[in-house]
Amino acid sequence: MAFSMLEMVVLGIFMSIMLLVTVIGNLLVILAFVTDEPLRTVSNYYLLNLAIADLLIGCFCIPVYIPYILTGEWTGGRPLCLIWLTVDYVVCTASTLNIMLISWDRYMLVTRGLSYHASQTTKKAIIHMAVVWVLATLLYGPAILFWERLAGRRLVLDNECFVEFYDNFPFKLTAAMVEFVTPLVSLSYFNVSIYLNIRWRSRGGFLTSERQKTCFGICGTSKTTTGSGSNEITANSSQNQRNTTHQSSLKRDKKTAKSLAILVGVFSLCWSPYTLLTLVLSLCPNCVNSHLYELAFWLLWLNSTVNPFIYQWCHKRFQYAFHKILCSWRKNRIHPSSTSPDNSN
Repeated sequence: MAFSMLEMVVLGIFMSIMLLVTVIGNLLVILAFVTDEPLRTVSNYYLLNLAIADLLIGCFCIPVYIPYILTGEWTGGRPLCLIWLTVDYVVCTASTLNIMLISWDRYMLVTRGLSYHASQTTKKAIIHMAVVWVLATLLYGPAILFWERLAGRRLVLDNECFVEFYDNFPFKLTAAMVEFVTPLVSLSYFNVSIYLNIRWRSRGGFLTSERQKTCFGICGTSKTTTGSGSNEITANSSQNQRNTTHQSSLKRDKKTAKSLAILVGVFSLCWSPYTLLTLVLSLCPNCVNSHLYELAFWLLWLNSTVNPFIYQWCHKRFQYAFHKILCSWRKNRIHPSSTSPDNSN
């Protein structure tokens, strides 16, 4: 793909900005998780895992690709090409599976509530995080590293760097089902289920159930005890407390549903064009415009750039942690002497 000098300058600036924003944004998420203790919940371990995957895209995948796309020639050699392809495909797939894991976790929190929350441990979260990376590695790792040997021929030239199975429709279709279609269907199901659950609770479904429990334990007593004003006050106080708790829980779950919907919407927007074009490309290599395919390819990485801003926008605690980290960095930069010993003597 040949670019004019002006196009190369514009692309270089755009890709450099995207690289910096991706690295800084996801690094802030990781630092916020490490330094802010209230953020170190079991659910936020999944956000940490996603941030690690997105950070790898910014630190390795994008920088290695920029010279290749601008010059149109791969000069890093075959070993680096295989490493870059493996990391890129595995990390992008892990990012997708992490989004599905986050959505599943939010779905369980909203629909199961305290019973699910009580059963979750850090150990379980780490196991789930590891499973994501294992599945992503098994999907693409062996195919990228050993496809040439299994096929008995090499399609990629020394000055090029792309996967050997780029024109294998059965494999591309299988990969698309695993890394896009299945997550998208799952995310849609989780979102619809959360919406229906919140809608039902907003109409008093949960309150009705709670009121029945209250009457079995309290209302019956007040009926059998004449003139027992203390029981009536206790029942009203208990009911008011339940209503307050219910409203607080409902408000929190609405925020969860909102952030999840945004996460899923961005994921769909970023992944749909690339998935569709790769399937078309595997069937008809000359049917896809190279610039259009390149744009779809960069949309995948744009997902990793946008994710940290979704956290900040939808989670007040992340906003606070980001602000604290940035203000601390700015203060240390402007007043470095405040953190160093006094050398005036």
